[in-house]
Amino acid sequence: MEMIQIDLSALRCPQLLLQAKKTLRMYPDAAMVVFYLSGSAELRDLLRLALAQGWCVSHEHEQALSRWRVQLNRRPSDSQGVVS
Repeated sequence: MEMIQIDLSALRCPQLLLQAKKTLRMYPDAAMVVFYLSGSAELRDLLRLALAQGWCVSHEHEQALSRWRVQLNRRPSDSQGVVS
């Protein structure tokens, strides 16, 4: 499994969401996907998308770069084949 990092900070909704969906489809086996965003509206929409698709999500604001870092991880049951 691989880690993917994508900078979407130049995009706004709905283009950002389209690119995020495309990225998640392109890398279905990725263990971790990290997106970088610039706006809080984009953050909100990406969080909704990721949670709806079953990702574990964490995010932080990188003050020095004025952007959001959103990390998506596969749920343990997805990567280990365990059903709870």
